[in-house]
Amino acid sequence: MRISKYLLFREFATNPLIKQCKYYKDSIVMYIMGDILRTMRKEVGLSYFNSIRSNEALAFFVNDIASNPCAKKDDMDASFRIKMIQFELAIIDRTQFIFIKRIYTNYIRPIFAGISIIAKHILIIPFGRLLLKLFPNFFNKTASK
Repeated sequence: MRISKYLLFREFATNPLIKQCKYYKDSIVMYIMGDILRTMRKEVGLSYFNSIRSNEALAFFVNDIASNPCAKKDDMDASFRIKMIQFELAIIDRTQFIFIKRIYTNYIRPIFAGISIIAKHILIIPFGRLLLKLFPNFFNKTASK
């Protein structure tokens, strides 16, 4: 199963930003589950020509969802709402500069952390040992206090 479908399902179930979105409805999660069921059918080898829509996949488990016009309309509405919520989450990522923060965390921050580790082991620790050898009495006086 495509992991992205399941992650979308978990995102809709747990993300508090989604519940505040204008396009959110409680019934959307059910249609995401229908899309997961469709994906599972495709991945077990059923061909593209005998595939079913998500509302038809849900009809096995949920009453009053089948091929009636109201269910088809609700399926199309849920699909639209899911796309709009995904778009809004993408915009929130851009306004929070998540991409730039990811670049900083993955590339720039490790460089500075590596430089500080190298400086610690090449400069600071040997310099401290040199001071201990040059002034052993000073260390003994500070340790006894």
